[in-house]
Amino acid sequence: MPPSVLDLVREAGRLDRTILSLVGTTETELPSEIGQLRTLKFLDLRDSRIRSLPPEIGRLSHLEGINANGGSISQIPQEIGRLKRLRQLDLHGCPLSEIPERLWDCTSLERLALGGRYRQLPPGIQKLKNLKRLDIEANCRLDWLPRGFSALPMLETLAMPPSIDGTLPAQVFHLPRLSRLTVVGGGYIRLPADIGHLATLREIDLGSAVVTDLPTELADLPHLDTVRLQPGHLAEPLGDLYSRGLPALLAYLRDEGRDGVPLYEIKVLLVGEGEVGKSSLVTAFHRRPFIVGRPTTHGIELSNLELPHPTESDVAMTFRIWDFGGQEVYRITHQFFFSRRSLYLLVWKPRQGQDENSIEFWLKLIRLRIGRDARVMIVATHGDERQPEIDIPYLRAKFAPSLIGQWVVDNASGAGLADIEGELAHQASRYPQMGRRLSKRWVAVRDELASLSQPQIPYSRYREICEQHSVDVEAERTLIELLHDLGNVVYFSEIDGLRDIIVLQPEWLTRAIGYVLEDHHTRAAGGVLDHARLREIWQSSDPSREQYPAEHHPYFLRLMEKFDVSYRLPDSDKSLVAQLVPYERPTLRWQSNPLRSNKVNEVSLICELSDEVPGLVAWLTVRNYRFSTGLHWRRGVFLRHDTYNLEALIELVDDKRLSLTVKGPSPVYFFSILRDAIEDLLRTRWPGLQYRLLVPCPNSPKGVPCSGTFPLSALDGLFQNGRDAVTCHTCLRDMALTLLLTGFPGEYESASSALARQDRRVEEIVRDISGMAATVNQIEAIASDTALMLHSIRRMLSSEVVDCPALISISQLSGPRLNPAQWFRHRFVLSLWCEYPEHQHRCTHPGYRFNQSREWFLRAEPYLVRLSKVLRLIPLTGAVAGLLGALDPMRTAEMTRLKAEIDLMGAAANLFPTGAAQSGPAVGMSDEVSGFRAIRELLFDLDPARDFAGLRRVVSESGDYLWVCSDHYSIYDPGLPKL
Repeated sequence: MPPSVLDLVREAGRLDRTILSLVGTTETELPSEIGQLRTLKFLDLRDSRIRSLPPEIGRLSHLEGINANGGSISQIPQEIGRLKRLRQLDLHGCPLSEIPERLWDCTSLERLALGGRYRQLPPGIQKLKNLKRLDIEANCRLDWLPRGFSALPMLETLAMPPSIDGTLPAQVFHLPRLSRLTVVGGGYIRLPADIGHLATLREIDLGSAVVTDLPTELADLPHLDTVRLQPGHLAEPLGDLYSRGLPALLAYLRDEGRDGVPLYEIKVLLVGEGEVGKSSLVTAFHRRPFIVGRPTTHGIELSNLELPHPTESDVAMTFRIWDFGGQEVYRITHQFFFSRRSLYLLVWKPRQGQDENSIEFWLKLIRLRIGRDARVMIVATHGDERQPEIDIPYLRAKFAPSLIGQWVVDNASGAGLADIEGELAHQASRYPQMGRRLSKRWVAVRDELASLSQPQIPYSRYREICEQHSVDVEAERTLIELLHDLGNVVYFSEIDGLRDIIVLQPEWLTRAIGYVLEDHHTRAAGGVLDHARLREIWQSSDPSREQYPAEHHPYFLRLMEKFDVSYRLPDSDKSLVAQLVPYERPTLRWQSNPLRSNKVNEVSLICELSDEVPGLVAWLTVRNYRFSTGLHWRRGVFLRHDTYNLEALIELVDDKRLSLTVKGPSPVYFFSILRDAIEDLLRTRWPGLQYRLLVPCPNSPKGVPCSGTFPLSALDGLFQNGRDAVTCHTCLRDMALTLLLTGFPGEYESASSALARQDRRVEEIVRDISGMAATVNQIEAIASDTALMLHSIRRMLSSEVVDCPALISISQLSGPRLNPAQWFRHRFVLSLWCEYPEHQHRCTHPGYRFNQSREWFLRAEPYLVRLSKVLRLIPLTGAVAGLLGALDPMRTAEMTRLKAEIDLMGAAANLFPTGAAQSGPAVGMSDEVSGFRAIRELLFDLDPARDFAGLRRVVSESGDYLWVCSDHYSIYDPGLPKL
């Protein structure tokens, strides 16, 4: 029987303990004897059922910290005000109904977290002259703050919910030293112009709150380096700018506030099958004569149309019309120019019928690419010839709210044109970007670019135009990237060989790609494009085709790679165009007996799609080119990860089911990155697609594989409810949940248990290596699991590593031996690492020297400890080379150095007494993500130019940002091909 709370209190008194832990106790009362523990410094009540602190708590004159995070305390006695040494008080998650005014007499408080549902804080809070961090949880919707709140002289970090009306109290924006502001809880929020008064602010975290606009005054904050929010609700173009990074967003807001003018513009995309009258409809909009036998559109044709605003007088709206060619060969590339804040006209010819015009296909394509935000008008042409017959009620029910309705027009006579234009104006006026302000200097640059007749210009010419219109360098970069996001130009600033050219006419580019996709020789060669053919393709003697100068050919080929259309085949002057690979499935030869292992494991899933997705396998083939085996067909691709001796098959089982199977000694890592690659592609390319993951039944009754599947979400529910087995409804056999969830360790195993499991395996292998008994299979498994853990850290930090490397190590500068008790008085060196998967290594950069406070190490500790436990496995992965051949002496020395740094980082866990600083907003206040944020802040201070030791950012096949060295950068960006 465990000791009672009273027994623990008495024992602490007998032993003069400074720490008392009552974590998770089920008793509800804290005995008055607690007041006799005169030496007590830390009281740990996390997750306990104790409902109140007794008045005797006021006798603990040496008490410095109380952690009741996640506990049940609902009352705090007034006697708490006698605790003059109390520095940390964490009541996060506690059901407090009110805050005693005497709490403000604890004038040594540095960190305070308050839970409950109270609506007001008592006056007098200004007495907390030492308070550095205040957390108020989401349930506390404060009506007002005490008058003295803005006088808190040391408050640096504030987390609080907005008021019911979506605002924050005015006192928040006058705090003299506030550096981090976090808004907790959901709902709408409006940031006022007063935020510009927070001159010391570095970070704004709006969490899950919905924000549609941002004040221009954000750009006035000199130290702001982080803004976190949900970009989906931001008015255009703020969402695109946010995805580009904070400098781009602030450059826009700065110039918008300086000389912004309202714009009334919208993009209108005309889609549909070929030869249905899209181009003739555009001609009718411009009141030009109808052309009989008009040639079909290849690629895209652009034009502008102006219509009066339906409700605002003297305001004209500009409709930027994109007329898309309907040929099947262009459909995949055209999807790149579909955008969320656009109107869509789906044009069809009634005499060909609803099915012949593929109306449902186009509605699905728009919905898949844009989601439910898309707005589509169906337009029937040739209205004077035949009355359109289409099941609008059925389509509206299926595609609500996207489908607006149907309009009928005759392009030759112009009948019905006025009705369409009226609806266009009405719908456009409701879009959130209408009236959005943009710097008039930016508008002048954009308009001058649009007036140029050349299809492309060098970046230097664009820079000259910006200088002529007084657009500075930062705004210059932001503007061209914004114009790319909006579809006005095509420009890739981060790609070698592409950053020097700006395509002003996207149709010029898509037509060039279309010529490749139409090439009969490449199709006959199974999608293998011989670079020697590019001159014939792009400089054809056919007078109906556009000519492309030879100097642009490498640029076009590199753009095809960027658009996931093709990739270069190794050791040849050829590329694979994945859309043109053969239909026939090749013979697949799985390794039944891997070279370095006698054991084969298998992990698989099925991704069930709500709709057929055009181009899915082709894009997956190109994205995963690093693992190519040369076996690819229209409905599948066979891959191999040589480092870990693994093979994988991605294949469409039918039009709406994609399967993934990975086999090998330790397949979970390869399975994880391929699964992430699939999900990332589905989320980013087709936001409107619904899908679910199914786990196949592994049984084979009578030697025949079972066809049963289990929804991953259902297995998750069973696991969370303590179930350990599940029955297959097809083969009627029971299976352990852990067996079915083998491929999903990130969701079903805590980080701590995964690391503990790895630690045990590492100890076994270290013993085996020392006894020369370790097998390559063991080492490969550890290496694969280590890669999986680093990948998991990357996913955990997915929103944090956009602008900062994550893989680091810390060493001590030469000097006196490290004294953990005086940790923060020593000087250290922070080293950055290349993050290329399976080949992580330290940069040659000498590193960044620093020393930091106790508080900084407290914040960074969880991430440092997590990272050190994973990094300690990296030297072991080098043992594969040791078993297969001699280890490089330089590599061995690097391993020795790394071990010392890992030991130092892991020692951060011993900075504070057990229980004194654990997880929670006020005491400890950190998890791995916030720990990494402390690293990020430090790195930004140490490297204000953001050079990051020469590392460059790339996007991996799984959609993750990686920071890699110049050697490994060339794997992701090989530069322009030499033709």
